[in-house]
Amino acid sequence: MGAAKKSVGVRKVGFFGGSFDPIHIGHINLALCLLEAHSLDEILFCPTSQSPHKSEKPPVAMREHRKAMCAAAISPIPQFTLLDLEIQRSSYSYTIETIRTMMKMDAENKAKPKQYYLILGQDSLEGLETWKEVDELLVLAPPLIGSRGGYEFPKSMPKNLITIVKKGQTEIPELEISSTMIRDRLHKGLYAGHLLPIKVWDYIQQNKIYIPEK
Repeated sequence: MGAAKKSVGVRKVGFFGGSFDPIHIGHINLALCLLEAHSLDEILFCPTSQSPHKSEKPPVAMREHRKAMCAAAISPIPQFTLLDLEIQRSSYSYTIETIRTMMKMDAENKAKPKQYYLILGQDSLEGLETWKEVDELLVLAPPLIGSRGGYEFPKSMPKNLITIVKKGQTEIPELEISSTMIRDRLHKGLYAGHLLPIKVWDYIQQNKIYIPEK
């Protein structure tokens, strides 16, 4: 997949939403690879208060901790910015609503024209067709997907979505890391610093997040 064409005068901004419970080097790797492959100007990391797609599994860490860990993780990279629109809410957050809010804010502030892109990991494609107003969402923010190659699309995904997704598929180095894996290791008292940005590892240790009380 080649880099998306650069539109003169248009700022290319990636939107990367998620629970980030915790944010880890897999997230950073995905964002950096897509930033560089598609010549993005910026990527917004947007931790969610509660994902409607994970209602049966709410985040383990408090929203304040997840926001702080995101801020710490992305602080060394100038093209990465924390967006706290969703984590301020007490209700579910829908990506389409957040994108619309940002576009409205851009218009009100007379900001430089922006093209938003949805940053996704390959695993996020499972159930994409169930996202709120997904057809409109992928028009407003075309998806860029970090792919491992040889991916088989879910049978439930409509052909029109597959066509759109294929345009944004981008092969990136594979890192088999998940937030669930990290939480499990910490719960068992195992080291997980090799899976996290050092500032996030330090924050977890200092605040005793995911670590069971003795």
